[in-house]
Amino acid sequence: MVSTHKQTGFSLQELLIAMVIFFILGAAGVPSFINYARNGSRDNTTTDLFVDMYYARSEAIKRKTMV
Repeated sequence: MVSTHKQTGFSLQELLIAMVIFFILGAAGVPSFINYARNGSRDNTTTDLFVDMYYARSEAIKRKTMV
């Protein structure tokens, strides 16, 4: 007897191949993301420094003294 039902979905081999490809691409992207995060942290620190310097300048002008 021939079955007329068509099976759908992924086989175990197809799923494993897709997962391996996904993890390889993810592993390739991790160093790039780490570098991006470091640069963002550095930029935030620089911005904080400039904000503090401008605040000190405005306080010095307001108080008419060195800060």
